[in-house]
Amino acid sequence: MKAKHFNLVLKKEIQNEFIVTAMYKDLEWVDGKPTDKIKGYKLKTVCPSAQYDETIVKIECQNPPLDEDALEKNPIKVTFENLTFSSYYNSNLNRTEYVGKASGVKVIN
Repeated sequence: MKAKHFNLVLKKEIQNEFIVTAMYKDLEWVDGKPTDKIKGYKLKTVCPSAQYDETIVKIECQNPPLDEDALEKNPIKVTFENLTFSSYYNSNLNRTEYVGKASGVKVIN
């Protein structure tokens, strides 16, 4: 998601409604290498009210926050609890990237 859509939290004109298109395990890293220990999950999302901008939202949990089989068949509409953002510099892409972090996720019907 682009910085114009948030100031560490979503701007008031951007709705907390996202479409999850993929989900990946978020592994702990030690000495620059991933371990087998799961610290949570990364949800690849797009946000309709932010011009379908794509972002990753991380959730710390031991079990998948969404039904993996259902997600393989269709994207899932969700809203996030306690959603915040942070940035980091991606040296491979030579640009600043933004990632979201949430304490939970709720499916929107």
